Amino acid sequence: MNEDWRSRTEPIALPPPALSRRQVWLIVAGFPALYLLNSFTPWSMGLFRDGDQSWWPAFFVSVAVLHWMSVFAVVWTMRRNRQELRQIGFRMRVPGMLAYFVVVIAVGVGLVLLRQTWPPPESPLEPWAILYPVTLGQKIAWIGISLTAGFCEEFVYRGFAIRALQGRGFRTWQAVALASVSFTLLHGIAGVILFPVYFAFGLLFAGLFLWTKRLAPVMYAHALFDVLAVLAV
Repeated sequence: MNEDWRSRTEPIALPPPALSRRQVWLIVAGFPALYLLNSFTPWSMGLFRDGDQSWWPAFFVSVAVLHWMSVFAVVWTMRRNRQELRQIGFRMRVPGMLAYFVVVIAVGVGLVLLRQTWPPPESPLEPWAILYPVTLGQKIAWIGISLTAGFCEEFVYRGFAIRALQGRGFRTWQAVALASVSFTLLHGIAGVILFPVYFAFGLLFAGLFLWTKRLAPVMYAHALFDVLAVLAV
């Protein structure tokens, strides 16, 4: 009975995915390069350089598109090479994925209601806060943004990046460092300017992933941390 319980609950030790160097770097380095290029688009420049909040929806739509494109690229690459998603720590079935969405949405809605009930004192929006959701519509949209970030970024830059780099012969600390650099640069120019901050978060989430050997806990932690931003302004 104990052995049966362990077989259902303990992470299964699987080898890292066997992929070519080109396939790994196209995702690990290629997508961060696209995010950096996205920093120079009209919607990014309008939002961050000009402080024009009307560009907020377009900017986050562009980020969401890149996020889901990167997930598709990972799934396609893994399937094409007959590798299993379990090899990168992804073991969530449909009920697990539904639970992820329900929990994050419930927490997000609760935080939005909290902020609407007790709004902060009115004051001009600080330059550093231009990224955060201000209107009720933006706060609701932020819940979806947090779900997307938690799922996609951990799937690609923790699960795939670390495990695929290990599969290419990198030591664990090297794979973690390189994956954390990729994670940092996906934040575009902000990642370059605030490199130590984003890199530290990359290391933190990588540590949680290596400890649990599963992506689900890291996705929850990431999404729930991000959704707290509805309280920022």
